[in-house]
Amino acid sequence: MTTKRCFFPLINEILPFIFTILMLDIGQAKMFLKGPDLAVTRYALSLRRRDMHCLVGIITGHVALNRHLKLIGVKDNAICPLCSEEEETALHFLGQCLALATIRRRILGTHPLTALELGKVKFLNLIRFAHSSGRFTTP
Repeated sequence: MTTKRCFFPLINEILPFIFTILMLDIGQAKMFLKGPDLAVTRYALSLRRRDMHCLVGIITGHVALNRHLKLIGVKDNAICPLCSEEEETALHFLGQCLALATIRRRILGTHPLTALELGKVKFLNLIRFAHSSGRFTTP
């Protein structure tokens, strides 16, 4: 039996990944994704590759933040390099880091943000915040 590939090549990469996340009990992803949603999938597919990579990384926590880098053995320390206060998780980066408070207020509207509040932020604003932070730029 042959399987048809979707017209949009990226959808074949993203949909299984998103559905796997939703089926597993991954709390961070569930903070942003409430369930399968075709509108979210279409939005993700409309993004530039760089923005999609950023968004998926933030949603899953598999992004170049120190907690993830420590878990995969790239870094020895999970502490946030911007504030040195706590582990640099996606929640800390997006909602808590004091060093990013000004950018957070400007783009996301307030500081700090709880996990519940972050779950209500538009994906475009999460991407804008991540890029504005300068945290994911390479020298």
